Amino acid sequence: MPSVTQCPLDHAVISVRDRMDEAAAIFARMGFTLTDRGFHPTGSSNHLMVFERDYLELIGFPPAGRTIRADLLEGPIGLDGLVLKAGDVQAIHRELVARGFPAGTPQPLSRKLTLPGSSVEEEARFTTVRLPRGAVQGGRFYYCRHETPQFVWLAPFQSHDNSALGIASFTIAVPDPTGEITKYERILDTPATIGTDGRARILMGHADLELLTPAALQTAVGSLACDANGFDGRKRDAYMAMVTIKVRDLAAARRALQRGGFSVARLREGIAVPAAEAMNCTIAFVQ
Repeated sequence: MPSVTQCPLDHAVISVRDRMDEAAAIFARMGFTLTDRGFHPTGSSNHLMVFERDYLELIGFPPAGRTIRADLLEGPIGLDGLVLKAGDVQAIHRELVARGFPAGTPQPLSRKLTLPGSSVEEEARFTTVRLPRGAVQGGRFYYCRHETPQFVWLAPFQSHDNSALGIASFTIAVPDPTGEITKYERILDTPATIGTDGRARILMGHADLELLTPAALQTAVGSLACDANGFDGRKRDAYMAMVTIKVRDLAAARRALQRGGFSVARLREGIAVPAAEAMNCTIAFVQ
Protein backbone atom coordinates (compact mmCIF):
# COMPACT_ATOMS: atom_id res chain seq x y z
CA MET A 1 0.00 0.00 0.00
CA PRO A 2 1.47 3.41 -0.96
CA SER A 3 2.49 5.82 1.78
CA VAL A 4 0.03 8.65 2.43
CA THR A 5 2.73 11.12 1.38
CA GLN A 6 3.47 9.31 -1.90
CA CYS A 7 1.32 11.62 -3.98
CA PRO A 8 1.37 12.72 -7.63
CA LEU A 9 2.14 16.21 -8.86
CA ASP A 10 -0.88 18.50 -8.57
CA HIS A 11 0.48 21.77 -9.92
CA ALA A 12 3.48 24.02 -10.42
CA VAL A 13 3.45 27.66 -9.33
CA ILE A 14 5.05 30.65 -11.05
CA SER A 15 5.23 33.71 -8.83
CA VAL A 16 4.66 36.99 -10.68
CA ARG A 17 4.39 39.38 -7.70
CA ASP A 18 2.84 42.68 -8.94
CA ARG A 19 3.07 41.82 -12.66
CA MET A 20 -0.06 39.67 -13.08
CA ASP A 21 -1.46 41.54 -16.08
CA GLU A 22 1.85 41.18 -17.92
CA ALA A 23 2.23 37.51 -16.94
CA ALA A 24 -1.29 36.58 -18.04
CA ALA A 25 -0.71 38.19 -21.45
CA ILE A 26 2.61 36.37 -21.88
CA PHE A 27 1.20 32.91 -21.20
CA ALA A 28 -1.87 33.55 -23.34
CA ARG A 29 0.47 34.47 -26.23
CA MET A 30 2.31 31.22 -25.54
CA GLY A 31 -0.83 29.34 -26.57
CA PHE A 32 -2.24 28.53 -23.13
CA THR A 33 -5.87 29.01 -22.20
CA LEU A 34 -6.06 30.83 -18.86
CA THR A 35 -8.87 30.72 -16.35
CA ASP A 36 -10.44 33.96 -15.20
CA ARG A 37 -8.47 35.73 -12.48
CA GLY A 38 -9.19 34.41 -9.02
CA PHE A 39 -8.70 36.06 -5.65
CA HIS A 40 -7.87 34.33 -2.37
CA PRO A 41 -9.00 35.95 0.89
CA THR A 42 -5.56 35.11 2.30
CA GLY A 43 -3.98 37.78 0.08
CA SER A 44 -3.19 36.60 -3.46
CA SER A 45 -4.58 36.42 -6.98
CA ASN A 46 -4.12 33.77 -9.66
CA HIS A 47 -4.73 32.40 -13.13
CA LEU A 48 -4.59 28.67 -13.94
CA MET A 49 -3.61 26.76 -17.06
CA VAL A 50 -5.46 23.50 -16.53
CA PHE A 51 -4.34 20.23 -18.13
CA GLU A 52 -5.56 16.64 -17.96
CA ARG A 53 -4.36 15.82 -14.43
CA ASP A 54 -2.43 18.85 -13.21
CA TYR A 55 -2.07 22.55 -13.91
CA LEU A 56 0.28 25.52 -14.03
CA GLU A 57 -0.58 28.44 -11.76
CA LEU A 58 0.40 32.09 -12.02
CA ILE A 59 0.19 33.58 -8.54
CA GLY A 60 0.60 37.23 -7.68
CA PHE A 61 -0.32 40.00 -5.33
CA PRO A 62 -3.96 40.90 -4.63
CA PRO A 63 -5.45 44.21 -5.79
CA ALA A 64 -3.73 47.32 -4.49
CA GLY A 65 -4.52 48.15 -0.90
CA ARG A 66 -5.14 44.57 0.22
CA THR A 67 -2.86 42.57 2.49
CA ILE A 68 -0.32 40.41 0.62
CA ARG A 69 0.46 36.87 1.76
CA ALA A 70 3.82 36.79 3.52
CA ASP A 71 5.12 33.79 1.56
CA LEU A 72 4.59 35.67 -1.71
CA LEU A 73 6.54 38.66 -0.46
CA GLU A 74 9.50 36.33 0.18
CA GLY A 75 9.56 34.83 -3.29
CA PRO A 76 11.17 36.15 -6.48
CA ILE A 77 9.47 36.32 -9.84
CA GLY A 78 9.75 32.86 -11.40
CA LEU A 79 9.00 29.25 -10.61
CA ASP A 80 8.39 29.14 -6.87
CA GLY A 81 6.07 26.30 -5.91
CA LEU A 82 5.98 22.51 -6.20
CA VAL A 83 2.60 21.11 -5.12
CA LEU A 84 1.52 17.49 -4.70
CA LYS A 85 -2.07 16.25 -4.80
CA ALA A 86 -3.24 15.35 -1.29
CA GLY A 87 -5.63 12.71 -0.10
CA ASP A 88 -5.95 12.60 3.69
CA VAL A 89 -4.37 15.90 4.74
CA GLN A 90 -4.45 15.06 8.43
CA ALA A 91 -2.58 11.81 7.82
CA ILE A 92 -0.08 13.57 5.55
CA HIS A 93 0.58 16.16 8.24
CA ARG A 94 1.11 13.50 10.91
CA GLU A 95 3.44 11.48 8.69
CA LEU A 96 5.57 14.45 7.65
CA VAL A 97 6.01 15.52 11.27
CA ALA A 98 6.86 11.94 12.25
CA ARG A 99 9.59 11.96 9.60
CA GLY A 100 11.10 15.15 11.00
CA PHE A 101 9.65 17.71 8.60
CA PRO A 102 8.20 20.91 10.12
CA ALA A 103 4.88 20.68 8.29
CA GLY A 104 2.20 23.20 9.17
CA THR A 105 -1.24 22.04 10.20
CA PRO A 106 -3.80 21.70 7.38
CA GLN A 107 -5.16 25.08 6.33
CA PRO A 108 -8.22 25.98 4.24
CA LEU A 109 -7.95 28.07 1.07
CA SER A 110 -10.69 29.26 -1.27
CA ARG A 111 -11.51 31.52 -4.18
CA LYS A 112 -14.77 32.61 -5.80
CA LEU A 113 -15.50 31.86 -9.45
CA THR A 114 -18.28 31.89 -11.98
CA LEU A 115 -18.49 28.86 -14.24
CA PRO A 116 -18.49 29.36 -18.02
CA GLY A 117 -22.03 29.96 -19.24
CA SER A 118 -23.35 30.62 -15.74
CA SER A 119 -24.09 33.73 -13.69
CA VAL A 120 -24.00 31.88 -10.36
CA GLU A 121 -20.97 32.49 -8.15
CA GLU A 122 -19.34 29.32 -6.82
CA GLU A 123 -16.50 28.73 -4.40
CA ALA A 124 -13.48 26.55 -5.14
CA ARG A 125 -12.17 25.16 -1.86
CA PHE A 126 -8.82 23.54 -1.00
CA THR A 127 -6.93 22.30 2.05
CA THR A 128 -3.15 22.62 2.10
CA VAL A 129 -0.30 21.18 4.16
CA ARG A 130 2.82 23.28 3.74
CA LEU A 131 6.46 22.98 4.60
CA PRO A 132 8.03 26.33 5.54
CA ARG A 133 10.20 28.00 2.93
CA GLY A 134 13.70 26.55 3.31
CA ALA A 135 12.63 23.07 4.40
CA VAL A 136 13.53 22.00 0.87
CA GLN A 137 15.84 24.05 -1.31
CA GLY A 138 14.72 26.35 -4.08
CA GLY A 139 11.17 27.39 -3.24
CA ARG A 140 7.89 26.40 -1.65
CA PHE A 141 6.73 22.78 -1.28
CA TYR A 142 3.28 21.73 -0.16
CA TYR A 143 0.34 19.36 -0.57
CA CYS A 144 -3.10 20.43 -1.83
CA ARG A 145 -6.37 18.60 -1.37
CA HIS A 146 -9.10 19.70 -3.80
CA GLU A 147 -12.40 19.81 -1.96
CA THR A 148 -14.21 20.94 -5.13
CA PRO A 149 -12.23 19.54 -8.08
CA GLN A 150 -15.23 20.09 -10.37
CA PHE A 151 -14.46 23.81 -10.18
CA VAL A 152 -10.85 23.38 -11.36
CA TRP A 153 -10.86 20.74 -14.11
CA LEU A 154 -13.32 22.44 -16.45
CA ALA A 155 -13.34 21.39 -20.11
CA PRO A 156 -13.45 24.94 -21.57
CA PHE A 157 -10.10 25.68 -19.91
CA GLN A 158 -8.38 22.38 -20.76
CA SER A 159 -7.97 23.00 -24.50
CA HIS A 160 -4.80 24.90 -25.45
CA ASP A 161 -3.60 26.20 -28.81
CA ASN A 162 -0.14 24.81 -28.05
CA SER A 163 -1.74 21.35 -27.49
CA ALA A 164 -0.54 21.15 -23.86
CA LEU A 165 -1.57 17.99 -22.03
CA GLY A 166 0.22 18.24 -18.68
CA ILE A 167 3.43 18.74 -16.76
CA ALA A 168 6.13 16.22 -17.63
CA SER A 169 8.88 17.40 -15.27
CA PHE A 170 9.88 20.05 -12.76
CA THR A 171 13.53 21.15 -12.47
CA ILE A 172 15.32 22.62 -9.45
CA ALA A 173 18.94 23.80 -9.37
CA VAL A 174 20.69 22.95 -6.08
CA PRO A 175 24.35 22.78 -5.01
CA ASP A 176 24.18 19.09 -4.04
CA PRO A 177 21.48 17.16 -5.96
CA THR A 178 22.44 13.80 -4.44
CA GLY A 179 22.12 15.13 -0.91
CA GLU A 180 18.95 17.14 -1.51
CA ILE A 181 17.09 14.29 -3.22
CA THR A 182 17.25 12.27 0.01
CA LYS A 183 14.71 14.70 1.49
CA TYR A 184 12.27 13.84 -1.27
CA GLU A 185 12.95 10.12 -0.82
CA ARG A 186 11.95 10.51 2.83
CA ILE A 187 8.90 12.58 1.95
CA LEU A 188 7.68 10.42 -0.92
CA ASP A 189 8.80 6.95 0.22
CA THR A 190 10.11 6.55 -3.31
CA PRO A 191 13.69 5.74 -4.40
CA ALA A 192 15.49 8.31 -6.53
CA THR A 193 17.85 7.64 -9.40
CA ILE A 194 21.23 9.34 -9.73
CA GLY A 195 22.60 9.75 -13.24
CA THR A 196 26.21 9.54 -14.24
CA ASP A 197 26.03 13.31 -14.83
CA GLY A 198 25.08 13.89 -11.19
CA ARG A 199 21.45 14.69 -11.86
CA ALA A 200 18.97 13.24 -9.37
CA ARG A 201 15.43 12.28 -10.34
CA ILE A 202 12.41 11.08 -8.43
CA LEU A 203 8.92 10.24 -9.63
CA MET A 204 5.89 12.24 -8.49
CA GLY A 205 3.16 10.08 -9.97
CA HIS A 206 3.03 10.94 -13.68
CA ALA A 207 5.77 13.62 -13.51
CA ASP A 208 9.49 13.73 -12.72
CA LEU A 209 11.27 15.95 -10.26
CA GLU A 210 14.79 16.66 -11.49
CA LEU A 211 17.57 18.15 -9.36
CA LEU A 212 20.85 19.32 -10.88
CA THR A 213 23.55 21.84 -10.05
CA PRO A 214 23.34 25.44 -11.32
CA ALA A 215 26.41 24.74 -13.47
CA ALA A 216 24.76 21.66 -15.00
CA LEU A 217 21.59 23.66 -15.66
CA GLN A 218 23.62 26.33 -17.44
CA THR A 219 25.30 23.65 -19.57
CA ALA A 220 21.92 22.11 -20.42
CA VAL A 221 19.94 25.23 -21.31
CA GLY A 222 22.49 28.03 -21.67
CA SER A 223 20.88 31.39 -22.37
CA LEU A 224 17.44 29.91 -21.76
CA ALA A 225 18.19 29.72 -18.02
CA CYS A 226 16.47 31.89 -15.44
CA ASP A 227 18.06 34.70 -13.47
CA ALA A 228 19.28 33.17 -10.20
CA ASN A 229 18.94 36.38 -8.20
CA GLY A 230 16.22 36.78 -5.62
CA PHE A 231 13.73 39.66 -5.50
CA ASP A 232 16.21 41.51 -3.27
CA GLY A 233 18.98 41.19 -5.88
CA ARG A 234 21.02 38.63 -3.95
CA LYS A 235 22.23 35.54 -5.80
CA ARG A 236 20.50 32.31 -4.78
CA ASP A 237 22.38 29.02 -4.35
CA ALA A 238 19.22 27.03 -5.10
CA TYR A 239 16.19 27.90 -7.22
CA MET A 240 13.27 26.36 -9.09
CA ALA A 241 14.29 26.78 -12.69
CA MET A 242 12.24 25.04 -15.38
CA VAL A 243 8.93 23.33 -16.01
CA THR A 244 8.51 20.95 -18.95
CA ILE A 245 5.08 20.64 -20.55
CA LYS A 246 3.98 17.54 -22.44
CA VAL A 247 2.12 18.43 -25.64
CA ARG A 248 0.09 16.41 -28.12
CA ASP A 249 1.82 17.98 -31.14
CA LEU A 250 5.25 19.62 -30.86
CA ALA A 251 4.85 21.28 -34.26
CA ALA A 252 1.60 22.88 -33.07
CA ALA A 253 3.37 24.10 -29.94
CA ARG A 254 6.14 25.65 -32.05
CA ARG A 255 3.60 27.39 -34.28
CA ALA A 256 1.73 28.80 -31.28
CA LEU A 257 4.96 30.10 -29.77
CA GLN A 258 6.07 31.67 -33.04
CA ARG A 259 2.68 33.34 -33.46
CA GLY A 260 3.14 34.73 -29.98
CA GLY A 261 6.48 36.25 -30.93
CA PHE A 262 8.66 34.08 -28.70
CA SER A 263 12.21 32.95 -29.32
CA VAL A 264 11.95 29.18 -29.74
CA ALA A 265 15.08 27.15 -29.04
CA ARG A 266 15.71 23.47 -29.61
CA LEU A 267 16.63 21.33 -26.61
CA ARG A 268 17.91 17.77 -26.56
CA GLU A 269 14.29 16.72 -26.16
CA GLY A 270 11.76 19.19 -27.52
CA ILE A 271 11.83 22.98 -27.60
CA ALA A 272 11.87 25.78 -25.04
CA VAL A 273 11.14 29.44 -24.43
CA PRO A 274 13.82 31.47 -22.60
CA ALA A 275 13.13 32.37 -19.00
CA ALA A 276 13.74 36.01 -19.94
CA GLU A 277 10.55 35.87 -22.05
CA ALA A 278 8.43 33.86 -19.60
CA MET A 279 8.48 35.54 -16.18
CA ASN A 280 11.92 34.18 -15.31
CA CYS A 281 10.92 30.53 -15.81
CA THR A 282 12.28 28.37 -18.61
CA ILE A 283 9.25 26.72 -20.24
CA ALA A 284 10.08 23.57 -22.20
CA PHE A 285 7.78 21.49 -24.40
CA VAL A 286 8.10 17.79 -25.25
CA GLN A 287 5.85 15.40 -27.14
